[in-house]
Amino acid sequence: MIAHRSIGRELALLLASSLGLAACSGRVLTLDDTQSPETPSNVDAGPSVEKLPLPDESGSFWVDDTRLYWQTESQWLRSCLHEDCDHTTISYGRALGLVGIGENVIFWSTWGGGGVSSCPKTGCENGALTWVVRDPNGQASAVSGDYYYWSSAFDIFRCPSAGCGEIPEVVARGESPWDLKLAGSRVYWSNIRAAADGVSELSDIRSAPQDGSEGPTTIATISYSYVDFAVDTRNLYWIDQSFQVVSCPLETCQSQSPTPLTSNQPKWGLTVDASGLYWLDRSGGTDVVMHCPLGGCSSEPQALTTGHVLGTWSYGYPYALDSTYLYWQERRGKTGDTLDTRSVRRMRKPTQ
Repeated sequence: MIAHRSIGRELALLLASSLGLAACSGRVLTLDDTQSPETPSNVDAGPSVEKLPLPDESGSFWVDDTRLYWQTESQWLRSCLHEDCDHTTISYGRALGLVGIGENVIFWSTWGGGGVSSCPKTGCENGALTWVVRDPNGQASAVSGDYYYWSSAFDIFRCPSAGCGEIPEVVARGESPWDLKLAGSRVYWSNIRAAADGVSELSDIRSAPQDGSEGPTTIATISYSYVDFAVDTRNLYWIDQSFQVVSCPLETCQSQSPTPLTSNQPKWGLTVDASGLYWLDRSGGTDVVMHCPLGGCSSEPQALTTGHVLGTWSYGYPYALDSTYLYWQERRGKTGDTLDTRSVRRMRKPTQ
């Protein structure tokens, strides 16, 4: 599943990650087609990097277990099978950006009104394109199964890929989330509110069933705003104010102190899956994808993309995960100033 994050959220995370740069050392090498990067002591030299060529220029990309999706420079949304991009390209139509990948369909932002449409992964021929919601005006969105979830100013809604007409399904009322996460059968979000002093802000991590059958509950209260968090079916994870990744069980998070899992190097872009925790480290001045087992890093986290200068990504983080691989686009040349838009790199994800 993929969550779409607002530009304001990305700027907040980037600003937060820059605060601790002076206290950290390290260097990230650029890489062109003729260079081999140095391998720092905390980098496993094992996993090789594959280069997946694209048939045309790409601005942003997304993945699932079988297909690679990208948006061309002229804003056409296309996809291909991972291993056969030269022969199986599907063109879906012009889009502002892909906002989620479901089990059988994809969702994207459309032109002319800011609505969201869905289309089967196999293509939109013969009228298969469906308007899901005309004007979501969403602050954040996510996809689970073939449902599209989004937040308005004070509510959270969802619609199936077939659309929900003028009345979307209500997941939670009276909430103002700035991010949505989906895990298991529940949706999670962060509400920002004023602290008792009337000056500082707190974040309540809240949760409700994805079908809205029960009211929301508070999982944890965190003592600052714009929390970069991730969640699975057992634990809540977030980057605290000292740049540590910390965690606590969902059932008892409100009543116990979180457990530190990593050191306090500057980081942002936290995600989690069964293979561990991933985030972006900027201590060397350039984003590097890092990995840590779910139980924590006994020594140092593993730097996965050191030597590869990541490009930017319009919707979300500049890396993506499926069940087997880590994907990214990167800059090339000795100065790292040109984005390679005609390929996507990938490597196998670490094992726990």
